[in-house]
Amino acid sequence: MPVTTGTEKEILHEKGMLTTTTFQTYDFKALGYKFLYPNDKFRITLKAEKPVLGYAVNSEQALQLQGSTLVPHYESYSKNIQWGLVKSSMVLEKATDVTKEFTVEEVGPLSYVVDGRWMSFEPIYDSTSPFSYELIITKTSGPTAQNFNF
Repeated sequence: MPVTTGTEKEILHEKGMLTTTTFQTYDFKALGYKFLYPNDKFRITLKAEKPVLGYAVNSEQALQLQGSTLVPHYESYSKNIQWGLVKSSMVLEKATDVTKEFTVEEVGPLSYVVDGRWMSFEPIYDSTSPFSYELIITKTSGPTAQNFNF
């Protein structure tokens, strides 16, 4: 049975580059969390030179983003992102300097995606050169380190 702790732990602090046609995926499994459990809580800080999307998705869905046409974008009739088949657990829309906490609701493997591709649908970003971003993921509470190997 997982044990709850009140200790915060920064599990990722990454800087990278994106374009309007690229995204970067961070699998929680590679960060030491093969599965996440209900009530696991994380704080996401996302800073970028251009507005990016940040979203948490099941790791299987993150794999489907590779080389696919699943590109989140905005529709003219809505101010919200249109995801198609992607079901996100938490979203930061058009983030340039945002911090948000979220709580895991379902058991499973999770990935976090930083995505600049939505801008490819907006003509004002056509001449955007590569830009930097910074992502910090902190585990704020929930079940502790996992002891099983598979």
